Amino acid sequence: MTKSPKRRSWKRNSHHPSKTIRLRRIRQRKQWMTIMKECHSLGINMALKLNPTLKFSRRTIERRFKKYKEEHCKNIPDSEKTSVSDLRNIEKQSFTPKQEDFFAKHIRNIMASGIEIVDKYWIRREAVKYYLKIHRNSRTTRSVSKEPCPFAASDGWIDSFKTRNGFNKSKPKVVQKLSVQKKGGIIDFDHLQFNLCVEVMEAIKKYGLQCVLNFDETPASVNETPGTCWGDGSKEKMRVFSDANPKTKISLLPTITADGERLPLAWIHKGTTTRCLQSFFNIQKNVYSYFSENGWMNSGLMVRYLREIIQPYLNGRPGALIMDHYRAHWTDEVLKCADDMKLQLIKVPKGMTDKCQPLDMAFNGPFKRARCKLWKNERSACLLSTDNVERTVIRAYEAYMSVPSKFISKGFAGICPPLFDDIMHRYRPRNDGA
Repeated sequence: MTKSPKRRSWKRNSHHPSKTIRLRRIRQRKQWMTIMKECHSLGINMALKLNPTLKFSRRTIERRFKKYKEEHCKNIPDSEKTSVSDLRNIEKQSFTPKQEDFFAKHIRNIMASGIEIVDKYWIRREAVKYYLKIHRNSRTTRSVSKEPCPFAASDGWIDSFKTRNGFNKSKPKVVQKLSVQKKGGIIDFDHLQFNLCVEVMEAIKKYGLQCVLNFDETPASVNETPGTCWGDGSKEKMRVFSDANPKTKISLLPTITADGERLPLAWIHKGTTTRCLQSFFNIQKNVYSYFSENGWMNSGLMVRYLREIIQPYLNGRPGALIMDHYRAHWTDEVLKCADDMKLQLIKVPKGMTDKCQPLDMAFNGPFKRARCKLWKNERSACLLSTDNVERTVIRAYEAYMSVPSKFISKGFAGICPPLFDDIMHRYRPRNDGA
């Protein structure tokens, strides 16, 4: 007599699953939550690469991710999302449109420099580095800084970024060119300019447009001759007579802010004692006069400049000051004085003042043209006696105040393309008929 097979308790298994089944479901649920978070932060392509043992199809993952996004991603502000989505309508939240445009311009500058080979791996490394610089303020704690970067620049993101910004694949061509070298190494100007832009942007967001300043020395001759003029057809240069030595120059110290304002003008005369300044009676009262042996800036004058011009303007507020690489700007006395004033000093890379300093980019050109125009007007009145130091300072002050504020802000907007609209918004033409 054969025994009948033992019946299974389907009712017990359906309502009360065993411990093994419950643990398996918990593991699957945790695995799916991990995959959904990876899809949300890295993209589906990168999430699939991190989980190569998945037995589900891509369509299943996209369907579940869409449901997960509807439940967990409702509170993400639109300002943190890009305006372009990929083919499957998965929104990329790594960069804003302005940040992505700036990153694309940085890549084009690197391509134009001809120093580095831009490929997929280079884009991934630079994109992650740019992401960490942008979100550095939100990752200040020690515990958060040790966590891996949530943005990994997956292959899908790189492909969509290449399509959105019009990049393509091309074969490199080697062209012989003289490299700019210093102490056996090549200076990468594009990286220096990129790092300065990020530092200035952080200063503007931290201190505001009014408290981010730029200072520089610029020479001014007593004979402000223009660059070109008419001649008689011969190869000899046109002679211009003057009562003063044509080699006599002074140092002007203009200071501007990112908000379009200008601080009091200062100048440096060549001399050893205060007696060299006692003969100048007609100079405006709000112009600061200094002297030095060589007629240029030194550490002591720099400290006086910070105490007498920068500190009264800030009035206890913290701020930032952009200066060039001149060694008198970065002595221990100057750094200590800046720390006491809560003033952050930002250094312009050496040899890049024409591309990274607002004064040289947009202000000093109109400033010099205005001085030349005033000098030519005085020459037209047959006043040769105006070629002296006192008249040079007076002309410099009139030209300094006559330069439109648009050129002041334009220099700061040039080194911070992502903040161009925020800096130049007051100079846009109005359409309301006012």
